[in-house]
Amino acid sequence: MIKKRLKSIRNLGTLILKLIDDIFLILGMALLSIGVFKIFIPAGYITLGICFIAFAFFIAEKGR
Repeated sequence: MIKKRLKSIRNLGTLILKLIDDIFLILGMALLSIGVFKIFIPAGYITLGICFIAFAFFIAEKGR
């Protein structure tokens, strides 16, 4: 029983390590967009669009 729980915790840890770059990318996009929105709203939308384009590019490259 204990070994099974430890194995599931290890699997969760490896999953988080695989996704940590995506998590930081999304967090960085959010913080960048919030900062630009506070300066000038239309520029915030432009920045958000550029971030989504970059995110789509990174996802497409990972799939190859």
